[in-house]
Amino acid sequence: MKHPTRFSAFTCIATASVLLLVAYAWSATPTWSTRIELSTQVDRVSVPQDESVRFTVKVQWHGPAELFRVAWPQAPQVTKLDVSGSARGTEVISSATGQTTIQEFSYILRPKEIGTASIGGVQITYISMIDTANVARELSTRPLEITITRPIHGESGVNWPMIAGIVAFVVGVGGFVISKRRRKGSNDEPEAETTDELADIRDRMNTARDERNMPAFYGHLLDALRTIFARKLHVETHDLQPAGLIALIDEHRWPDDERKDKTHALLESIDRHRFAPVEPEQWRLDEAETLITDLSAWT
Repeated sequence: MKHPTRFSAFTCIATASVLLLVAYAWSATPTWSTRIELSTQVDRVSVPQDESVRFTVKVQWHGPAELFRVAWPQAPQVTKLDVSGSARGTEVISSATGQTTIQEFSYILRPKEIGTASIGGVQITYISMIDTANVARELSTRPLEITITRPIHGESGVNWPMIAGIVAFVVGVGGFVISKRRRKGSNDEPEAETTDELADIRDRMNTARDERNMPAFYGHLLDALRTIFARKLHVETHDLQPAGLIALIDEHRWPDDERKDKTHALLESIDRHRFAPVEPEQWRLDEAETLITDLSAWT
Protein backbone atom coordinates (compact mmCIF):
# COMPACT_ATOMS: atom_id res chain seq x y z
CA MET A 1 0.00 0.00 0.00
CA LYS A 2 2.97 2.34 0.50
CA HIS A 3 4.31 2.12 -3.08
CA PRO A 4 1.43 3.99 -4.75
CA THR A 5 1.85 6.78 -2.16
CA ARG A 6 5.57 7.20 -2.91
CA PHE A 7 4.82 7.09 -6.64
CA SER A 8 2.18 9.81 -6.34
CA ALA A 9 4.52 12.05 -4.36
CA PHE A 10 7.29 11.59 -6.91
CA THR A 11 4.88 12.35 -9.74
CA CYS A 12 3.77 15.59 -8.06
CA ILE A 13 7.37 16.74 -7.49
CA ALA A 14 8.37 15.99 -11.08
CA THR A 15 5.32 17.79 -12.49
CA ALA A 16 6.02 20.85 -10.35
CA SER A 17 9.65 20.90 -11.54
CA VAL A 18 8.61 20.83 -15.19
CA LEU A 19 6.17 23.65 -14.63
CA LEU A 20 8.86 25.73 -12.95
CA LEU A 21 11.25 25.15 -15.86
CA VAL A 22 8.56 26.17 -18.36
CA ALA A 23 7.80 29.30 -16.35
CA TYR A 24 11.53 30.23 -16.20
CA ALA A 25 11.96 29.69 -19.93
CA TRP A 26 8.93 31.91 -20.61
CA SER A 27 10.24 34.69 -18.36
CA ALA A 28 13.73 34.48 -19.94
CA THR A 29 12.37 34.99 -23.46
CA PRO A 30 13.23 38.56 -24.57
CA THR A 31 10.31 40.89 -25.21
CA TRP A 32 11.31 43.02 -28.19
CA SER A 33 9.58 46.18 -29.23
CA THR A 34 7.54 46.19 -32.42
CA ARG A 35 7.78 49.96 -32.82
CA ILE A 36 10.49 52.58 -32.96
CA GLU A 37 10.74 56.11 -31.58
CA LEU A 38 11.89 59.04 -33.72
CA SER A 39 13.09 62.45 -32.57
CA THR A 40 15.27 65.34 -33.74
CA GLN A 41 17.40 67.92 -31.97
CA VAL A 42 19.98 70.66 -32.55
CA ASP A 43 23.00 71.24 -30.35
CA ARG A 44 22.00 74.90 -30.01
CA VAL A 45 19.03 77.02 -31.03
CA SER A 46 21.08 80.19 -31.61
CA VAL A 47 24.26 80.12 -33.71
CA PRO A 48 26.60 82.88 -34.97
CA GLN A 49 26.80 83.21 -38.73
CA ASP A 50 30.46 82.17 -38.80
CA GLU A 51 29.97 78.92 -36.87
CA SER A 52 27.91 75.77 -37.41
CA VAL A 53 25.08 73.84 -35.80
CA ARG A 54 24.67 70.08 -35.49
CA PHE A 55 21.24 68.64 -36.39
CA THR A 56 20.62 65.06 -35.22
CA VAL A 57 17.91 62.56 -36.15
CA LYS A 58 17.59 59.92 -33.39
CA VAL A 59 15.94 56.53 -33.94
CA GLN A 60 15.51 54.28 -30.90
CA TRP A 61 13.93 50.89 -30.10
CA HIS A 62 13.97 48.17 -27.44
CA GLY A 63 15.89 45.22 -28.82
CA PRO A 64 19.10 44.37 -30.71
CA ALA A 65 20.40 46.38 -33.65
CA GLU A 66 19.25 43.68 -36.09
CA LEU A 67 15.59 44.12 -35.07
CA PHE A 68 15.00 46.96 -37.53
CA ARG A 69 16.63 48.01 -40.77
CA VAL A 70 16.58 51.80 -41.08
CA ALA A 71 17.41 53.55 -44.36
CA TRP A 72 19.63 56.62 -44.31
CA PRO A 73 17.22 59.60 -44.54
CA GLN A 74 17.65 62.39 -47.02
CA ALA A 75 19.17 65.61 -45.69
CA PRO A 76 16.55 68.06 -44.42
CA GLN A 77 15.33 70.93 -46.55
CA VAL A 78 16.78 74.10 -45.03
CA THR A 79 16.54 77.86 -45.46
CA LYS A 80 19.41 80.29 -44.72
CA LEU A 81 21.61 77.24 -44.13
CA ASP A 82 23.87 74.86 -46.06
CA VAL A 83 24.27 71.17 -45.28
CA SER A 84 28.04 70.63 -45.21
CA GLY A 85 28.43 67.09 -43.88
CA SER A 86 26.68 64.04 -42.48
CA ALA A 87 27.44 60.97 -40.39
CA ARG A 88 25.75 57.89 -38.95
CA GLY A 89 26.31 56.07 -35.67
CA THR A 90 24.76 53.12 -33.83
CA GLU A 91 24.88 52.42 -30.08
CA VAL A 92 23.49 49.33 -28.28
CA ILE A 93 22.91 49.68 -24.53
CA SER A 94 22.49 46.55 -22.40
CA SER A 95 20.60 46.63 -19.11
CA ALA A 96 18.59 44.39 -16.80
CA THR A 97 15.53 44.87 -18.99
CA GLY A 98 17.32 43.94 -22.22
CA GLN A 99 18.96 45.83 -25.05
CA THR A 100 18.18 49.29 -26.36
CA THR A 101 19.43 50.34 -29.79
CA ILE A 102 19.99 53.97 -30.75
CA GLN A 103 20.82 55.08 -34.29
CA GLU A 104 21.74 58.69 -34.97
CA PHE A 105 21.98 60.51 -38.29
CA SER A 106 23.82 63.81 -37.88
CA TYR A 107 24.14 66.77 -40.23
CA ILE A 108 26.39 69.83 -39.92
CA LEU A 109 24.57 72.99 -40.99
CA ARG A 110 26.39 76.22 -41.82
CA PRO A 111 24.53 79.55 -41.68
CA LYS A 112 24.35 81.67 -44.83
CA GLU A 113 22.65 84.80 -43.51
CA ILE A 114 21.40 86.37 -40.30
CA GLY A 115 17.80 85.75 -39.23
CA THR A 116 15.47 82.85 -38.48
CA ALA A 117 16.49 79.66 -40.28
CA SER A 118 14.26 76.63 -40.75
CA ILE A 119 15.14 72.94 -40.79
CA GLY A 120 12.50 70.87 -42.52
CA GLY A 121 11.01 67.65 -41.22
CA VAL A 122 12.89 64.42 -41.91
CA GLN A 123 11.26 61.20 -43.08
CA ILE A 124 12.75 57.79 -42.33
CA THR A 125 11.87 54.43 -43.83
CA TYR A 126 12.32 51.23 -41.83
CA ILE A 127 11.53 47.51 -41.95
CA SER A 128 10.91 45.28 -38.94
CA MET A 129 12.90 42.06 -39.26
CA ILE A 130 10.33 40.13 -37.19
CA ASP A 131 7.46 41.29 -39.38
CA THR A 132 6.66 38.41 -41.73
CA ALA A 133 4.98 40.84 -44.13
CA ASN A 134 8.36 42.59 -44.64
CA VAL A 135 6.58 45.90 -45.28
CA ALA A 136 8.48 49.19 -45.32
CA ARG A 137 7.03 51.78 -42.96
CA GLU A 138 7.67 55.50 -42.61
CA LEU A 139 7.93 58.02 -39.81
CA SER A 140 8.33 61.81 -40.06
CA THR A 141 9.52 64.61 -37.78
CA ARG A 142 8.32 68.17 -37.42
CA PRO A 143 10.30 71.19 -38.73
CA LEU A 144 12.59 73.14 -36.43
CA GLU A 145 13.70 76.76 -36.34
CA ILE A 146 16.95 78.28 -35.12
CA THR A 147 18.24 81.84 -34.89
CA ILE A 148 21.33 82.96 -36.79
CA THR A 149 23.09 85.87 -35.11
CA ARG A 150 25.91 88.19 -36.12
CA PRO A 151 29.40 86.66 -36.53
CA ILE A 152 31.45 86.60 -33.35
CA HIS A 153 34.89 86.06 -34.93
CA GLY A 154 36.89 88.64 -36.83
CA GLU A 155 35.09 91.59 -35.22
CA SER A 156 37.92 94.09 -34.76
CA GLY A 157 36.05 97.36 -34.23
CA VAL A 158 37.87 99.02 -37.13
CA ASN A 159 37.34 102.74 -37.73
CA TRP A 160 36.31 102.48 -41.38
CA PRO A 161 36.34 106.25 -42.15
CA MET A 162 39.93 106.39 -40.95
CA ILE A 163 40.82 103.34 -43.05
CA ALA A 164 39.19 104.93 -46.10
CA GLY A 165 41.34 108.01 -45.62
CA ILE A 166 44.50 105.92 -45.36
CA VAL A 167 43.57 103.98 -48.49
CA ALA A 168 42.98 107.20 -50.41
CA PHE A 169 46.39 108.49 -49.29
CA VAL A 170 48.13 105.28 -50.36
CA VAL A 171 46.40 105.27 -53.73
CA GLY A 172 47.15 108.92 -54.38
CA VAL A 173 50.68 109.27 -53.00
CA GLY A 174 51.98 105.74 -53.20
CA GLY A 175 50.84 104.95 -56.72
CA PHE A 176 54.41 104.79 -57.89
CA VAL A 177 55.24 101.92 -55.54
CA ILE A 178 52.13 99.97 -56.61
CA SER A 179 52.79 100.46 -60.30
CA LYS A 180 56.43 99.45 -59.82
CA ARG A 181 55.39 96.15 -58.24
CA ARG A 182 52.95 95.49 -61.07
CA ARG A 183 55.67 96.06 -63.67
CA LYS A 184 57.80 93.49 -61.91
CA GLY A 185 54.93 91.01 -61.99
CA SER A 186 54.82 90.69 -58.22
CA ASN A 187 52.20 88.29 -56.81
CA ASP A 188 52.80 89.12 -53.15
CA GLU A 189 49.32 90.58 -52.58
CA PRO A 190 47.29 87.38 -53.25
CA GLU A 191 49.73 85.35 -51.15
CA ALA A 192 49.45 87.82 -48.26
CA GLU A 193 45.67 87.84 -48.56
CA THR A 194 45.57 84.03 -48.40
CA THR A 195 47.95 84.01 -45.44
CA ASP A 196 45.72 86.47 -43.56
CA GLU A 197 42.68 84.33 -44.35
CA LEU A 198 44.44 81.24 -43.05
CA ALA A 199 45.51 83.06 -39.88
CA ASP A 200 41.89 84.09 -39.30
CA ILE A 201 40.71 80.49 -39.73
CA ARG A 202 43.32 79.28 -37.25
CA ASP A 203 42.11 81.87 -34.74
CA ARG A 204 38.63 80.42 -35.13
CA MET A 205 40.01 76.92 -34.58
CA ASN A 206 41.66 78.05 -31.34
CA THR A 207 38.46 79.71 -30.13
CA ALA A 208 36.39 76.62 -30.91
CA ARG A 209 38.91 74.42 -29.12
CA ASP A 210 38.85 76.65 -26.03
CA GLU A 211 35.05 76.45 -26.05
CA ARG A 212 35.24 72.65 -26.54
CA ASN A 213 33.07 73.03 -29.63
CA MET A 214 34.31 70.13 -31.74
CA PRO A 215 31.86 70.55 -34.66
CA ALA A 216 33.13 74.13 -35.07
CA PHE A 217 36.78 73.14 -34.56
CA TYR A 218 36.74 70.46 -37.24
CA GLY A 219 34.65 72.66 -39.53
CA HIS A 220 37.32 75.38 -39.34
CA LEU A 221 40.02 72.73 -39.75
CA LEU A 222 38.37 71.69 -43.01
CA ASP A 223 38.29 75.35 -44.11
CA ALA A 224 42.01 75.63 -43.34
CA LEU A 225 42.80 72.60 -45.49
CA ARG A 226 40.63 73.97 -48.31
CA THR A 227 42.57 77.25 -48.17
CA ILE A 228 45.96 75.51 -48.17
CA PHE A 229 44.99 73.23 -51.05
CA ALA A 230 43.67 76.17 -53.11
CA ARG A 231 46.89 78.11 -52.59
CA LYS A 232 49.35 75.25 -53.13
CA LEU A 233 47.56 73.32 -55.87
CA HIS A 234 45.95 76.33 -57.63
CA VAL A 235 42.50 74.69 -57.75
CA GLU A 236 39.03 75.69 -56.57
CA THR A 237 38.27 74.01 -53.23
CA HIS A 238 35.49 76.15 -51.74
CA ASP A 239 32.74 73.48 -51.86
CA LEU A 240 34.90 70.38 -51.47
CA GLN A 241 34.22 67.95 -48.64
CA PRO A 242 36.96 65.71 -47.13
CA ALA A 243 36.47 63.07 -49.84
CA GLY A 244 37.02 65.69 -52.55
CA LEU A 245 40.22 66.93 -50.92
CA ILE A 246 41.47 63.34 -50.61
CA ALA A 247 40.94 62.97 -54.35
CA LEU A 248 43.12 66.06 -54.89
CA ILE A 249 45.90 64.47 -52.83
CA ASP A 250 45.85 61.43 -55.09
CA GLU A 251 45.82 63.55 -58.25
CA HIS A 252 48.66 65.97 -57.43
CA ARG A 253 52.28 65.74 -56.43
CA TRP A 254 52.83 66.02 -52.68
CA PRO A 255 55.99 67.28 -50.92
CA ASP A 256 56.71 63.85 -49.41
CA ASP A 257 54.94 60.60 -48.57
CA GLU A 258 54.86 61.27 -44.83
CA ARG A 259 52.98 64.55 -45.21
CA LYS A 260 50.71 62.96 -47.78
CA ASP A 261 49.80 60.07 -45.46
CA LYS A 262 49.22 62.37 -42.48
CA THR A 263 47.00 64.71 -44.51
CA HIS A 264 45.09 61.75 -45.94
CA ALA A 265 44.49 60.32 -42.45
CA LEU A 266 43.43 63.71 -41.06
CA LEU A 267 40.85 64.24 -43.81
CA GLU A 268 39.44 60.75 -43.25
CA SER A 269 39.01 61.48 -39.54
CA ILE A 270 37.36 64.90 -39.79
CA ASP A 271 33.72 63.78 -40.04
CA ARG A 272 34.28 60.94 -37.57
CA HIS A 273 35.54 63.29 -34.84
CA ARG A 274 33.30 66.19 -35.82
CA PHE A 275 30.15 64.12 -35.26
CA ALA A 276 31.46 61.99 -32.39
CA PRO A 277 29.37 62.08 -29.17
CA VAL A 278 32.55 62.42 -27.09
CA GLU A 279 35.41 64.88 -27.48
CA PRO A 280 38.55 63.41 -29.11
CA GLU A 281 41.79 63.17 -27.20
CA GLN A 282 43.80 66.39 -26.88
CA TRP A 283 46.75 64.90 -28.69
CA ARG A 284 44.60 64.48 -31.79
CA LEU A 285 43.79 68.19 -31.74
CA ASP A 286 47.47 69.04 -31.22
CA GLU A 287 48.43 66.77 -34.12
CA ALA A 288 45.86 68.41 -36.41
CA GLU A 289 47.10 71.91 -35.59
CA THR A 290 50.73 70.87 -36.06
CA LEU A 291 49.96 69.47 -39.51
CA ILE A 292 48.19 72.70 -40.50
CA THR A 293 51.30 74.65 -39.45
CA ASP A 294 53.52 72.29 -41.44
CA LEU A 295 51.36 72.46 -44.57
CA SER A 296 51.17 76.27 -44.31
CA ALA A 297 54.98 76.41 -44.63
CA TRP A 298 54.97 74.02 -47.59
CA THR A 299 56.60 75.63 -50.64
